[in-house]
Amino acid sequence: MIGYVARTRLAVVAMTIFCGASSLAAPQSPEPDHSQTPLPKDTTANEAPRKDEITYVPPDLGAPAVRVSGGTRGTADSGSSLDVLAPNQIGLTTQEQPTLYWYISRSVRADIRLSIVADTSNDTVLDVKVPGSATAGIHAFSLKGTRAHLALNADYQWSITAVRSQDPSEDIVAAGMIRRIRSSAADRGLRATSEAAATYARSGLWYDALQALSEAIRARPNDLSLQDQRSALLHQVGLAVPAAQDRSALR
Repeated sequence: MIGYVARTRLAVVAMTIFCGASSLAAPQSPEPDHSQTPLPKDTTANEAPRKDEITYVPPDLGAPAVRVSGGTRGTADSGSSLDVLAPNQIGLTTQEQPTLYWYISRSVRADIRLSIVADTSNDTVLDVKVPGSATAGIHAFSLKGTRAHLALNADYQWSITAVRSQDPSEDIVAAGMIRRIRSSAADRGLRATSEAAATYARSGLWYDALQALSEAIRARPNDLSLQDQRSALLHQVGLAVPAAQDRSALR
């Protein structure tokens, strides 16, 4: 039986090729409805940045878009979407074992697996089942306590796969890229505050910014301004559905 990591890599490659070919061969079809109830209209695209908004400045890596999102149609889980909370291009971190975040629009009957594969060698760094993560919303997985240690200046593809049956075609797969860079003295020791998240974001450290902000939310769940900031941050990298869902929790 083909392994989960191999299935995931094949699915990501297939989706990337299919999306590229479709964009050349035919006009884009409408996006599927990603939830049972309509998400609130997201108007942030036309708004000027607020004074407290965290602004992500992507690093100039000259890299193509690498993020892949997954979804379903015509099944019992029709309309389910899966996204890794990552930028379109390679995202940076200063951490050897960062926390990775993803989003699923609806609860699904599936096993959730997280995989990390070294981009150059194709070696599997981590492949684990994540319990209790098939419910709707944003989820987090810390690499601390696992065997995954990101090497400096190496690229990794990380993916989330909702394994719904023995048939790989039924899998829902989302994937992104991560690269660890050397931290400066000022960056050492990730701080879980919105101010630290803003600093990381301005420095192009996507994963550190998202982790700092998300941990601040966990520490202060009643501070709705933090969730509003995370929604705006997600929207900046084109993650409109997770951003809108995050914003809807404020109402």
